[in-house]
Amino acid sequence: MTETLIDGFHPPPLSAGRFFPNPDLKPEIAHNIEGGVNLRFDNLIAEEDRLRMKFGVFHNRVDDYIEQVFTRFPAPGGYQYRNIAEAVIDGFEAEGIYDGGSYFVGIAGHILRGTNSRTNEDLVKVPPNRLTGTVGFRGYDSRLELGTRVSLVGAKAQAEDFGFVGDPYAVVDLFANWKVSERVTTGLVIENLFDRQYTEYLNGSPSPGFNAKASLSVKLY
Repeated sequence: MTETLIDGFHPPPLSAGRFFPNPDLKPEIAHNIEGGVNLRFDNLIAEEDRLRMKFGVFHNRVDDYIEQVFTRFPAPGGYQYRNIAEAVIDGFEAEGIYDGGSYFVGIAGHILRGTNSRTNEDLVKVPPNRLTGTVGFRGYDSRLELGTRVSLVGAKAQAEDFGFVGDPYAVVDLFANWKVSERVTTGLVIENLFDRQYTEYLNGSPSPGFNAKASLSVKLY
């Protein structure tokens, strides 16, 4: 409904052109093939450690795929959602985490490719490839947990042709949690530790720089 009826401008400062409605927009029809495997290992290196891994692949063929298209008319132009006769989206996803009790290591990522079957051009809405790694430690009878998370995002080809930013970037975050008691937990998250300037794909403005968030959770019952 939103893609069919959207009309007007984003509020400032995100306004980057008008959106035009498309009452003739058709619903997508997808034909999906998916496959995956989950692996579980216990007591692999030490007692009570755990290794969990997930792998998945998929091939999606979508008829009447809904794409965001820039149109020059009516002047001065803007964006409209239109149907593509057929689109193909292929992808691979993987996730793994090793938990050794006093420490844990995780990695997750995906590789996606979306193309217009008629023109072989990249699809606008398919996100870029991404890889995230996490390393953490626990102490004080597992009441304290702290670690770091690194996110690597690849470039998005032809992003400028679509009016978006598709530059690759890397972001480092820190996190800590302290279980004060059975009912009280405090937390601290520091995002974008090195104050990297970047713009997430499909966003109209840069993402926040260095920022910190504190939390307090209290269970009443």
